[in-house]
Amino acid sequence: MKYFDENPKVVRFLIGLLTVYLFMIAVVTFYRYASAPTDENWFRDSPSRLYVVKYFSGNVAGKISNKLFETYTSYPKDSIQVGDLLLSVNDRTPAGIADVDNIIRQTPSDSLLVIKIDRSTENATIVFKVAKSAISVGAIQAIPPTAYVFDVIEGGASDRAGMKIGDLIVRINSKGFKNVAEADSIMRQGQIGKEIAYEVLRANHLVTLNVTLASFGFPFSLLVFFLSGLLYMVVGMFLALKRPQLKASRLTGLSFLLLGFFMVVILLQRDPLRDLFVQVRAFTMLCSLYIGVALIFHSRYYFPKERPELLSRWWIRLVAYALAVFCIIIGLTIKDASALLGIAVMVLYFIGVSIYSWKQSNPEYKRLSRIINWAGVVSFVSATAIGFLISLTKSQVYFGYMGMVLAIFPLSYLYTIGRYRLLDLDFRVRRNIQYSIVSWVWIVVLAALSFKIFVTLPQTKLNLPNVRLTGASIEILDTPTLPGQQEPFEKAVLMVVAMVLTLAVGFVGRKGQIIIDRLYDRARYDYRRAANELAEVMGTKLGMVDLARGIVEKLSELMKLKRAGVIFFRDECSCCCTETQGFDGTAWKNFCMMSDKKLVEAIQKFKGEFSVDYLPADIKENFRRQEFQYVIPIRSKEKLIGALFVGEKLSESTFRQEDLELLSSTAKQASVAIENAFLYEELAEQDRIKHELDMARRIQEGLLPKKNPVMRGLDISGISMPAMSVGGDYFDYIPLGRKRLLVVVADVSGKGMSAALYMSKIQGMVQLAAHMYKTPKEMLININRRIFEGLERKSFITMILAVFDLQKKEVRICRAGHNKALISTNGKLHYMNAHGIGLGLERGKIFEEELQEIRKPLSKEGIFVFYSDGLTEAMDGQNNQFGEETVHSIVETSRHLRAEELQHSILSSVDKFRGGAEPHDDLTLVVVKTAK
Repeated sequence: MKYFDENPKVVRFLIGLLTVYLFMIAVVTFYRYASAPTDENWFRDSPSRLYVVKYFSGNVAGKISNKLFETYTSYPKDSIQVGDLLLSVNDRTPAGIADVDNIIRQTPSDSLLVIKIDRSTENATIVFKVAKSAISVGAIQAIPPTAYVFDVIEGGASDRAGMKIGDLIVRINSKGFKNVAEADSIMRQGQIGKEIAYEVLRANHLVTLNVTLASFGFPFSLLVFFLSGLLYMVVGMFLALKRPQLKASRLTGLSFLLLGFFMVVILLQRDPLRDLFVQVRAFTMLCSLYIGVALIFHSRYYFPKERPELLSRWWIRLVAYALAVFCIIIGLTIKDASALLGIAVMVLYFIGVSIYSWKQSNPEYKRLSRIINWAGVVSFVSATAIGFLISLTKSQVYFGYMGMVLAIFPLSYLYTIGRYRLLDLDFRVRRNIQYSIVSWVWIVVLAALSFKIFVTLPQTKLNLPNVRLTGASIEILDTPTLPGQQEPFEKAVLMVVAMVLTLAVGFVGRKGQIIIDRLYDRARYDYRRAANELAEVMGTKLGMVDLARGIVEKLSELMKLKRAGVIFFRDECSCCCTETQGFDGTAWKNFCMMSDKKLVEAIQKFKGEFSVDYLPADIKENFRRQEFQYVIPIRSKEKLIGALFVGEKLSESTFRQEDLELLSSTAKQASVAIENAFLYEELAEQDRIKHELDMARRIQEGLLPKKNPVMRGLDISGISMPAMSVGGDYFDYIPLGRKRLLVVVADVSGKGMSAALYMSKIQGMVQLAAHMYKTPKEMLININRRIFEGLERKSFITMILAVFDLQKKEVRICRAGHNKALISTNGKLHYMNAHGIGLGLERGKIFEEELQEIRKPLSKEGIFVFYSDGLTEAMDGQNNQFGEETVHSIVETSRHLRAEELQHSILSSVDKFRGGAEPHDDLTLVVVKTAK
């Protein structure tokens, strides 16, 4: 497949050869069919070989016409006539005369026989109830295979020879036959202009009719079906040869080419002999049908949009081609109805896979393929229904209707390709040209109608009452008027009728033109109403995005634009908002964001609306690529705050002066709305930040311990208070077993959101290290290694870890640059003196050398106070610090209190010291006391 993608010339050559081959077979078939002799009648195999030769009476119990749409509401008494064909007796289909006699003999004498017959002269099936005694011996006889004539072309060769509907052809040129195919072959061996003898059975009389064979002209129904197939072939040839390098075009084109060939030749097979050409054509038809169906199934992998979810499942298309090959083999060996059965199987497989994969397809594929899918459903359902009617009525007139509905499918492809410009093809007729053509056609139709009325009306015979007009009165007479007396009245009536018809034609013409204008988006809009609607949109949209989207949507709706866009500029330098309508504006938005200063400089030069052709070359190219035509600057007090961009109208007509006036008016109204939107966005941004900070604060509070741990032998209380909404302080309690607890206090340099984010990152690392390592020092070494690479060099983290082991009755404390813990283990309160540098300052060696871990026994009434620098560095209004000495003094005097009470005492002292001053740093305090 990749070879064909990379060698389009080879593909075009091969497809060209196939096209020539198929068209040659189609042309020869057409010539053979058109030049073959014909008897100008239609016949089919006789429904029965049991023939009624004697009349016997009975009552009609039901009657069904074999003609479509013809029904019977009453059943007159009738009898079984000579020439009727016996179909069944008592709902049993007899194989011969012996079966009929057996069925009659087995029926009780007092019972009625239910006999169904086919009456060829009425082309109807009739059910009779017949007394057993009414059937005489020999009333029914067996006849040889016959051809049942169900239609005779009026004025044709058979009609001129006296053939009638219902005749049973027994022999042609003294030759019998087994079925209508053999009968048709015998007839085709005759010569145009020469007589051929038909022996027909009519009312139990053998009649010989000499039919002079005529040259065959196409029946309209077959011509329509033939042209439909030709349409398939032309569309397929165009797609396959135009873009052979594209899989979608190549596969779709080949499928239409093959299916179209099958349609072209399927009804033209009336060759007198089965020569080599007929055999080659039959094989080609079989391959075209099944491979064409498999190809159109395969083509949906790529058209109208590539579907990766199907391409990855190669076995689905492999099964389709395997079914095609299998059906070809069956068709070559079994024939008969295998073609229809094979198609049914492949179509069911196609439908099943399509339904299964439809949910997996993306919205873009669904949008592009909507018309094709509906056309396929309509074509398939309609063609199936018409095929069913053909099988019921045996009438080929309905092939024309089948051709019409099947033609919808390739036309839907052309429409989809043209509308969405797929396969790199653009053969769409512009809408303004379409509008002109349709409008002129409508005018011509009205003119022809008016001319017809003008010619017909004077020749119309009016059956008017006898009226005599005088200068003073109108007199209605009982007797005919004298010659010339009725003429003034008739002329007056004709004048009135002419006036009424003229008004009617004018009314229809105006209404029709209004519909055409609406279809082609030519309806004129109310300028004042449009301005009011735009003002309403601008007055109700507060946000920039909503305002921009509302403007382009309403403008596109009112002016019937293919595409429109708007851009807002902040401080005449940056693009703060851009919205588009009518196309995917992703690339356009990127261009606006990257070229905002250039755009401002280019648009500032113009005061009113202008064409994009006046823009600088590089900017103009982007505008042209997005199919914009006009730019309308939006100014507020001579300051450029935005611009409107409009593309072509849906009608593809030029912009009128009133269109440009509406755009200028819209720009003036938009200036005030945009300024208001800027103010609204600023207020909304402040509210958003406040809301996000509030959420962050609640999240951070959720990360900290919600309650103090309860552990026998320890009394613990901790709290963290950020200076802002969120902070960088962190404390935690991590159980390491039933009698071991890790207390963590950390401080990220700085404060606010950045510090809070680092704090949340540190929490996870501490949780992991706490369960991997035994001592605080090992934990800190591991945490430092992991955080060094992910921390900005200007930031660092201080931390202190304390592992309380109640089983060993000891505590291990290690600090990494953090504030010294205030402890008392032997009754003496002092600050713990241990070395250590902050986390993230050094990769590892120096950090490990500086890090010092101390071990202290857990004695009764032991005190451990862990805190962040927000405690000791708390400031009053004169920038005096709270200090370590003050903390030492408070703890010394309040050491008898419980942990929570001691914590409260410290914080109360800080609040009293600070007075009304705002906290300048986060404050965290954890108090641990050993219980008595």
